[in-house]
Amino acid sequence: MDNYNNLIVLTSEFPPGPGGIGNHAYHLVDSLSKMSFNVNILITQKCDEDLSIPKSKIESKFSQIWLKKKGSLISNYVRIFNIFYAFMKLNPCAIICSGRTPLILGGIFKLLFKKKLFFLIVHGKEINPSNKVLHQIIKLLINKYDKIVSVSNYTAKKLVTNFQKRSIVINNGIDPLFIKYSDSIRLKKNIERGFDGKLSLITVGRISDRKGQTNVIKAIKEIKKSYPHVHYHMVGLLDEKSKIKEEIENNHVKNCCTIHGYLEQKEMMNLIKKSHIFLMLSDHTPDGDFEGFGIAIIEANAYGIPAIGSKNSGIEDAIVDGVTGLLIESSNTSELLASIKKIDFEYNKFSARAKDHSKNLSWNKVIHRYLDAFDLINEQKIG
Repeated sequence: MDNYNNLIVLTSEFPPGPGGIGNHAYHLVDSLSKMSFNVNILITQKCDEDLSIPKSKIESKFSQIWLKKKGSLISNYVRIFNIFYAFMKLNPCAIICSGRTPLILGGIFKLLFKKKLFFLIVHGKEINPSNKVLHQIIKLLINKYDKIVSVSNYTAKKLVTNFQKRSIVINNGIDPLFIKYSDSIRLKKNIERGFDGKLSLITVGRISDRKGQTNVIKAIKEIKKSYPHVHYHMVGLLDEKSKIKEEIENNHVKNCCTIHGYLEQKEMMNLIKKSHIFLMLSDHTPDGDFEGFGIAIIEANAYGIPAIGSKNSGIEDAIVDGVTGLLIESSNTSELLASIKKIDFEYNKFSARAKDHSKNLSWNKVIHRYLDAFDLINEQKIG
């Protein structure tokens, strides 16, 4: 088989499982496939059955090879052998790795397949572990890659200086069909004179410490003084439901908050388009995790929903400060309230600019940035 357009994407997540890495991998594969590349997908771990994703969630249209099964150490050796076998059988011109386990495995296999091109996509936590030994191992293995793509400038800064020279920033994209769908809907929220005391806020993402829902909950009582009918919607897998519920109870804002949990995309988008402002006040976690980008922000932008997000994270790339939304310190209540009021005062301007911003991050455009970054793939494709 000719291998000039034959690729392998080795990823830690892929639909139907949740997660930003899986979302990114799916659209990368989809976009490359539409450009006549033959893309083979190897996934290192199945999503946890305890995540309670509805069975109605649509399976991926792409063939997938799942490499990880629950079991003993032997199963890990089997996984490594399966990757080796796939590399030999498929004979790809390049391997694209995304996620921590793929980062490690790809770095190791580069030693065996020295003539193959290995590209790495880095999102966040995988390059910044708190464990010092693992940090050194990852640092060593990253050095084996031919090129590194960071999903945000903040993520790129977390790379060791020597690696930054081989790194390029390509922000995450959203489904072009999603943009087309949002364009077909005429938003009813053509707000001319503020929210009139009614304010709908939303966060989409795992309900956890990192996504910062507690930062919003703690601020609700103060926000309520200016917006008496404020309501905060939380959508996402329930990693820390009991902790969030306790925070709501302690702050006496039960009537102002709704934990929706996981929603199918149609339900989620219906809720987003009824909201006024998207919030992502993410924090760093003790184990080194941080927000690599925040694609849900751009999805909300497609509906003309402005956003408020955290400084010192990949969200700095997702929100154009003062244009499509505002960047603040994640736990600063006074900054949050001031930002809400500023967006309220100029809502239509923020909304229109947010919608335009989302179109610049359609995968129809983003994929060409990948082809330019992986220039040797591009040359083989068009040559």
